Amino acid sequence: MQLTKDEIEALIAASYEPAEHGVKLNGEKLVRDAIATHTAKVLEDVEPGAWLDRAVDWDIGGKPITRRMCIQTQCGNLALSYVEDALRVGDSTVAALKSERDALAARVAELEKDAGRLDYIEENARCEPKMDGHHVWWPTTFSNQLKGPNLRAAIDAALTAKG
Repeated sequence: MQLTKDEIEALIAASYEPAEHGVKLNGEKLVRDAIATHTAKVLEDVEPGAWLDRAVDWDIGGKPITRRMCIQTQCGNLALSYVEDALRVGDSTVAALKSERDALAARVAELEKDAGRLDYIEENARCEPKMDGHHVWWPTTFSNQLKGPNLRAAIDAALTAKG
């Protein structure tokens, strides 16, 4: 998601500060606010709690009106507390799912590496067929011997050398 032209103009306007002769643009504040605003905008799609604090309108003075303010004004504090509780559960669910996703991604990477090792052995193996179906396999076309503290490390070294 990108910042809209209006959002960028609002950030620029908010970054001016008084100076000796008029006003000056505080570039550091502008960059910091732009990064924070963009990050919040990107995360609001995946973080349920951010939904409540997203601006849905602007008041006459240019200040944002959030969903939190609308719910509190129109429905009261009790309704707001129910919404906040529901979103808190949503936030913890999102955090748990992200953690599980990261763990699964790490596990997939390990399994893909193991599959690559097996593919390497299979590509460089010879089979002596047996009538009982228990064929004998052994590596025959390795350009170098497999060397390493264990078979996995040795295959990794051969794959690295192969490029």
